[in-house]
Amino acid sequence: MSKTFFVVFEDGETLEIDDVIEFGDEQTLEIQQIAAKYTKPNLRGAEKGEDLSYLNDGQKEEIILIKNDLVGDKSFRELLDKKIVVITDHSKDQLLLREGSNDTSHLISMVNRIVQTDTVLKAQYKGYTELTYTTAKVADPSHYKLAISFKKGNRGNRYIKSITVAFRNAPTKQMTSKITLSKKQENGIQDLYKKLLEEQKKQEGQNN
Repeated sequence: MSKTFFVVFEDGETLEIDDVIEFGDEQTLEIQQIAAKYTKPNLRGAEKGEDLSYLNDGQKEEIILIKNDLVGDKSFRELLDKKIVVITDHSKDQLLLREGSNDTSHLISMVNRIVQTDTVLKAQYKGYTELTYTTAKVADPSHYKLAISFKKGNRGNRYIKSITVAFRNAPTKQMTSKITLSKKQENGIQDLYKKLLEEQKKQEGQNN
């Protein structure tokens, strides 16, 4: 069992895996075999990574415990300001497209959903130092799936990076394409980015 080990990509490039949970020998080999099929840029650029065949119950519980320890009883604002939870642009796009709104309350709701997750559905490898874990809340009636990873900061501290947002009962491709083509949604994304950028500048000014 190990949290750290090396993978070798198709072109011979090596990368050290450094995650928050320990992997068994079979899991380590599976991750190494996934890496060996791709170059690192190709795997990272793929629409999806490759799922691990399994996580045991102990590993799933440990992931939730680590997530809970990081978020603690901190507020939405504190989690974002201290970069304990980092929302990627891709997650923001998905949130807006699925919710049909650029209201800040939806971003707050997304962070709260990460805090409330209590189960891990699967693990996936996509060419990074850490794996991605798809999490959910068992009793969530809206059936959100939140893919997160535990990135390591400059000081060695871990933070939660939200990778993607989805529904367990996802809309059809036809529905998704209609939403994507909506000019209103495109404008909404731009407005949301402007708001987030303004908030970030204000935060940086306060920190300075």
